[in-house]
Amino acid sequence: MPESGEPRQPEAGLRRPERVVDVWHLELGAAQADSTLLTADECARAERYRIDRRRHEFVAGRAALRRILGGYLGCGPRAVVLALGAHDKPELGNPGAAAARLHFNLSHSEGRGLLAVSTQEVGVDIEYVRENRNLAGIARRFFAAAESQAFLGLAADLHLAEFYRIWTHKEAYLKACGTGLSFPSNRFTLDFTAQPVRLLATDMPGDVVGHWQFHGLPAAPGYAAAVCYRGERVRPGAFTLADPR
Repeated sequence: MPESGEPRQPEAGLRRPERVVDVWHLELGAAQADSTLLTADECARAERYRIDRRRHEFVAGRAALRRILGGYLGCGPRAVVLALGAHDKPELGNPGAAAARLHFNLSHSEGRGLLAVSTQEVGVDIEYVRENRNLAGIARRFFAAAESQAFLGLAADLHLAEFYRIWTHKEAYLKACGTGLSFPSNRFTLDFTAQPVRLLATDMPGDVVGHWQFHGLPAAPGYAAAVCYRGERVRPGAFTLADPR
């Protein structure tokens, strides 16, 4: 681990085998956020957060994103160009083949974040586990019918952990597709009895069920996390869990 506090930089150009996803664990609440790495537009967006903790989390996440992506591209963090794609999903705007084949997705919740980087389309989600919520009501509204039925059939003491396991996998799929919650989460169905989880059916235009792979990710106590990426097979050790400090 570098003593400077800078993230461990990956090898430039993403010289890794295909169908590998690097997952970077981010501590967004522990260190001072470096706003000097953000663009003027990003700083303006940060200022719109009324809660200081949310503002800090956004700034820290964007700064870490620029540092890490700069390592893959072989450039400094300020040279990383972030553009908005369909549904405002961030993507690289840098010229060159390395940037064109690089996909990433950032998720953060209550001071912790995950950044997934790959040559495949990828989505990642981390959620802070909140108790005292109407989980049954949320499941009926936002889960597919088969998912909701299976969830409601579980013993009550399993509801909290299973709800967040389902939710993070569903969010990861929507983020990998690039739609986020603009596409209804009850219009696709995941099989949570499979190991790993798999996509059973989807109304996503142009999508193919067999294209996606899912994995639950280790997370700190009180959090749940999952990643989804496009690819035919998953090899053991396909995920690099890295500390970017």
